[in-house]
Parts: sequence; C-alpha cells; structure tokens
Amino acid sequence: MIKAVPAMAGRSINGSFCGMTMVQHDVEGEVLFLHRNQHKLTGMENEYNTDIGAPQPDEYPDPVIWTHLLSFRNNTNTNLYLIDAYRAAPEFPQSQPCYGKRNVENQKLFELQDITRMSFAGIEADIRHFAFEAARIRQSREVQWVGEYPNNSAQGIVFR
Repeated sequence: MIKAVPAMAGRSINGSFCGMTMVQHDVEGEVLFLHRNQHKLTGMENEYNTDIGAPQPDEYPDPVIWTHLLSFRNNTNTNLYLIDAYRAAPEFPQSQPCYGKRNVENQKLFELQDITRMSFAGIEADIRHFAFEAARIRQSREVQWVGEYPNNSAQGIVFR
C-alpha cells in the first residue's frame, strides 16, 4: 500500500509556492512519478512559456517549473491532508492555476524542499532538452502541427 499522499512539484518565489505537477510516491515513500500535465513540453517558444519564466539560461524554450517539492510531513494524520487550488499573482501569472499551499513559511503540515538536493535533480533539464531536440527534428522534416499540440493520428500531421 502507498502510504505517502501525493506531493506537488512547482516553484517558490518570495515565499509563495505554486504547485504545477502532481508527484506520486513508491511503496517506500520515495518520489516515483511527476505528472507534468499542466505544462506540456513542446520544445518551442510560445507566449505562455514566456509568461511562466522561459527561456531559461540553458536556452530551452520550455519553462523550468520544478524547483521545489511541497510534501505532507511524515507522521502527520492524513485526515488533515488538504490541497488548495489558487492563483498566486503577482509572483505567478494570473492565468496560472496553482495547487498546494501558497504561503509555505507558515506551514506546519507541509514541508518545502529544494529539488536540487533530491536524487532526481536535473531530470527536468533532461526532458526539456529531449523536447527541444524533438522539435528541431520535427522542424527539419517540415512536419507541421495541427492546433496547439500535435495530433497523434496521421490526419493531424502534414508532411511536405
């Protein structure tokens, strides 16, 4: 049985946390999976990515959204586990939905950890790099997307 409740990966700016990814744990309570559903990787520049903080110094167009992990403290009654949905302007764009607890400094039930100190530090840079490379390959083959995201059916891709 999985004893650890889901955590949130996101960014913390000036004491304001914005969780943008649900984090699941394995049976031993270690981070197993990060669901980056809210920010699909495209490997391309767009206005939304710029609003959330891209490009980064590594020049990949997808934003870095995993700087911190907000976790429910161990040995705390899970009946007290409650995640808030909120907007965190001005630190984050008003259009950005956030999950977790906004003001992390006053949290007794949750703890905020710097992802750079975790065993999977650097994984987001790797997947952003892969998305960037995929976009370059797609562009070199002159593959066009239909709509905002690629359509996985053959009808959604136009080859020239």
